Amino acid sequence: MFRWLKNGREITLGGRFRAEAINGIYRLVISEVWDADDGDYSCQISNPLGVAVTTCRLKIGTPPRIERMPNDLYLPEGDNTKIKIYYSGDQPMEVTLKKDGRQIVETTHIKYTVFDEYLIIFIKDIQKDDAGIYDLSISNDSGSVSASFNVYITGLPGPPTGPLDVSDIDKHTCTLSWHPPKYDGGLRVTHYVVERRDVSHTHWIIVSSFCKDCTFVVQGLTEGQEYLFRVMAANDNGMGPPLEGINPIKAKAPFDPPGPPGTPKVIEVGGDFVNLSWEKPETDGGAKIQGYWIDKREVGSQAWQRVNVSICLPTQINISNLIEGRQYEFRVFAQNIAGLSPESKASTSVKIVDPQAAKPPEIIQPLQKVCISSICILHLISKIVSN
Repeated sequence: MFRWLKNGREITLGGRFRAEAINGIYRLVISEVWDADDGDYSCQISNPLGVAVTTCRLKIGTPPRIERMPNDLYLPEGDNTKIKIYYSGDQPMEVTLKKDGRQIVETTHIKYTVFDEYLIIFIKDIQKDDAGIYDLSISNDSGSVSASFNVYITGLPGPPTGPLDVSDIDKHTCTLSWHPPKYDGGLRVTHYVVERRDVSHTHWIIVSSFCKDCTFVVQGLTEGQEYLFRVMAANDNGMGPPLEGINPIKAKAPFDPPGPPGTPKVIEVGGDFVNLSWEKPETDGGAKIQGYWIDKREVGSQAWQRVNVSICLPTQINISNLIEGRQYEFRVFAQNIAGLSPESKASTSVKIVDPQAAKPPEIIQPLQKVCISSICILHLISKIVSN
């Protein structure tokens, strides 16, 4: 007869334990191995003549298991990196690392170090060729396991796609627009950096360090200055090369001031007023003429005085409160949304005189000397003005 023992005690057959004896071969079958099954197992055979015993040690081993491995990795080109993979299982283990199906040969560029519980891969000066599928295989006496991860090599994004359009130009603002770069560096473009440069300077000034869209309203421009602009795309690796505007823009209103009005003409003169009229400017600067401003000055003076306190809409005006007996000249400015025009030419000077005022007689055609014969009829004529 025969029996099986564990650590010197007979095993009760049934359940997970089953014994077989076929043609002198004795087997103990454990259908589900537990950690508690670790121990010394003996097979004892006896007959009337004696007893034979054989013993072995059963060690419950732990197959290898990868505990933590990276998912897809995006590594910046030119950078250095360290990849750590954790595993567990009984030693000794055999660890094999492959890339795209070929075992990795260690160099100064790539190497890996195996420890009892983890593996570290070192890559120096990352290159585009380092992209691929990395396979890790681990085996020991209890089994084996394998897993893989992808490596993608990333870089800086390319320049945004042009043209760099400038629109809605005003005295202090303008709007820039562009398109995303054709190459994003292998990573999502997170934002754009916008810069401007005064054409009279060499340095660039950042106007937005984190623009999320492909359009931006630039503010704070100085009226009359000319500017160039450029835009850079950025991802997690940094900022790529710029897209630069070709032609500078001038910060100004979208319309120009009008041209000068026509020379004002004196239509009527009174004791303390004149009535002026003038022609519209030849050019309105691209915007509707809003009205006119009129100045006056006395002949011989250098100082001009504004006549109207509010803008004059028609192309004529009656100017009052002038001093009788003095001479005046006048000029006119036109205005639109962009501002004032250059001044018109000054009018001819006019003396303020009341045409109805009394004045002494004035001979404008005196008598002429006449020599005639005595028998003629004589007519003497003199022309006199008086009211």
